[in-house]
Amino acid sequence: SEFKLLTFCGAMSASMDPKELDVPALVRGFMNKVTVSNLTAETSRFAEAACLEDADDHDIRDIADALVTYVLSTGRSRLVHVTGMTDVGGVFAKAVNALNAMRPGLAETVAAAFHSQLQGLLAGDMQSYDVKSEDLRNKLIAGLSLVGSLHLEAACTPEALHRILQDMGFLRSCTQAGAESPATLAAMPSCVMMSGDMPSQPRRGETAFSYKARLADELHLASARLLLLLPSGSRLPVGAQLDEFCGEALTLLVCSPAVEEEHLVEAVCALLTFAGQKMDDELVSELMTHLQELKPCMGKQIQFMISDITEIL
Repeated sequence: SEFKLLTFCGAMSASMDPKELDVPALVRGFMNKVTVSNLTAETSRFAEAACLEDADDHDIRDIADALVTYVLSTGRSRLVHVTGMTDVGGVFAKAVNALNAMRPGLAETVAAAFHSQLQGLLAGDMQSYDVKSEDLRNKLIAGLSLVGSLHLEAACTPEALHRILQDMGFLRSCTQAGAESPATLAAMPSCVMMSGDMPSQPRRGETAFSYKARLADELHLASARLLLLLPSGSRLPVGAQLDEFCGEALTLLVCSPAVEEEHLVEAVCALLTFAGQKMDDELVSELMTHLQELKPCMGKQIQFMISDITEIL
């Protein structure tokens, strides 16, 4: 059993190489057993079993990846059960924070692991084309709730949270073009697909959201499957005015068919509901601005969700 595996590994940790451990099994056993009441004991037991003191950076990345994979694979219902939502920080974040005290840098690596896995989910990398739409929704909601709980416990920096939300398209990129001369103001950004094909080009006055909607209609795809990337590789925010990116060469990426725009909006709503009251005011304001811009295009359930968050915050 997983409990016996934890006990055995704990007894043998002094003589075992961390790379020989079955990290996913250790993480499953730890997360299935840990609660707020046994947090200290179980965290210490896991740290010993996982040879945390002897772990190098590669080992820490493996542990972080396994922790994030566990939360994403269990989905929304398990996350709510684990955190109980009665303790604002959540037992997951508290466990990560406790492990981070033993091995500094682990919490930051967990946030980075989710960032990496999020990119895979949205872009349809590896096996994510097999992910069903509802499963992807649950993974996004669970993942952002995870990040929100880490943020509340000061285990996820505002910068890391900003990068994650920026990749989802809900924050403006710091790589926007600066002031343009009158000669270049007439030029709109160009757009090319990953295949090299040239789709219909941006029109003056369009936002990233409205341009994607027009392209989706022309390409017969769901607009949520289309990502606009800046030359730096960062995602263009859905509310960005394309006029502000004059002369830029944008890349159009077609995402996994499981992605729906409402999934991303619902995940951000879950983050704000869970952690919005303790997040940076400027960050919350920008997220709420984008949600209000998208609200008329969403279904009734998401519209009510946005209205509820507006009242709470």
